[in-house]
Amino acid sequence: MTKEEAGKMTSYEVNVTHTGRSMGQQGNEDGFNIFDESQKHFGTEKEVSDWLCEQYQTCKALPMYHDAAVNAEGTHLPVGDIYCFKNKDISHDSAWWYQRDWVSVVKVEGSAYSPKGQSRSVVRIKRAE
Repeated sequence: MTKEEAGKMTSYEVNVTHTGRSMGQQGNEDGFNIFDESQKHFGTEKEVSDWLCEQYQTCKALPMYHDAAVNAEGTHLPVGDIYCFKNKDISHDSAWWYQRDWVSVVKVEGSAYSPKGQSRSVVRIKRAE
């Protein structure tokens, strides 16, 4: 096996935008604020699916869309999921809040040695059941 063949890889990048809103807050959906962003890397779809299951278990999941992601018929395609749940920081006994995590997965294929040799595509991976 050559160095180039050994450097070819497929990996998955999970991008999570964490948003929250006070439970007592009334009004429209725009009350959610971003409080953290994180990124995880996995080697297989199964690892991503297992992590999503561990992280979000039975949370309500809604499809996430991007205006630019449309098919030939002009239908918007889902580019990820929004996981909705109630949360509380037990470390300092805070009040409960509503949280929505915007989760997208990017499949990265190509050279492990050079970003120029990589192709990146959004894939939708469901959590393991």
